Amino acid sequence: MELVTTIAALLVAGSAYAQEAEPTRVVEGFEGPAQPKNISFDAIGSLALNGRVPGLDARVLRSRVWTIEPGGVVPIHSHTNRPAFVYVLSGSLVEFRNTIPDGKRTNAGDLSAEGLGIVHYWRNDGKVPAILFAVDLFEDSKLKDLTPKSNVSSSEATPGERM
Repeated sequence: MELVTTIAALLVAGSAYAQEAEPTRVVEGFEGPAQPKNISFDAIGSLALNGRVPGLDARVLRSRVWTIEPGGVVPIHSHTNRPAFVYVLSGSLVEFRNTIPDGKRTNAGDLSAEGLGIVHYWRNDGKVPAILFAVDLFEDSKLKDLTPKSNVSSSEATPGERM
């Protein structure tokens, strides 16, 4: 019986070494996950601001509802050129920022303001999906109003759409 226990322990230890660490990247001096994981969003709508708001001709005001599944990750990104508000509708997650590297729990009802100097990522370490409502001022060369896309997964989204 002791031999079986020893072999089982070695197999478990070996499988831990076989798992690769998730890739990371550094953005403006802060390191975090490089790839999205178990996230999706519904585009609610957007408004191209060219000709509508002076000085914001290359910007689109867009709104989306995000779902971050348990174990899901919104990868590291910067808000230097893209201010945003994110409101947690349900669930909770941990936000890791360059200003709070050890992370901060964000719960339903909390609002995150993201702007100049903010580099961060989100991780859902809970047991239920976290649902977020996000509005941002996105730079977009296409400059068009959005016909909402439904349920875009992290693998289908363009790099700008992912964050």
